[in-house]
Amino acid sequence: MQLMWFPLVKSTLDYLESIPEVNARYNIGILGNLPGGDKNKKSTIEIDWDNESGAADIVNTVGEVVLYLLIKNRADEIDMMQAYQEQYEMQNLILEKTKLLHDYILRNLKIAVKISAAGVAPLGKLTRPYYSNQLVIVFEWKK
Repeated sequence: MQLMWFPLVKSTLDYLESIPEVNARYNIGILGNLPGGDKNKKSTIEIDWDNESGAADIVNTVGEVVLYLLIKNRADEIDMMQAYQEQYEMQNLILEKTKLLHDYILRNLKIAVKISAAGVAPLGKLTRPYYSNQLVIVFEWKK
């Protein structure tokens, strides 16, 4: 038996850090352990995960893990639409470059993976100047 949640979390972390447009504006880490990071970057992306299915099988050659990218950006503008535009653009940039993550996982973890976006959801209440949501990413893997 082999669990894949941690290698997929680590790969996603490396992937986000490798995108210059993301890394230039966001401190990136796992939920609850985001390092102090660059004080000039006021926004964060934190990675959280859900249960891994297929882990109870004796010979688990397939499985599924759901990751949550908690995107919290600070926007001091009065126009809230600018903050939502920033989140929308960041979500699409992350999804647009998902092929890089797929190739990284195949090359480094030696597993085939189907990566899909299950959706976007708000994160709690709006607390200005922070605007937060989570991008839900599903990893279906196969050895």
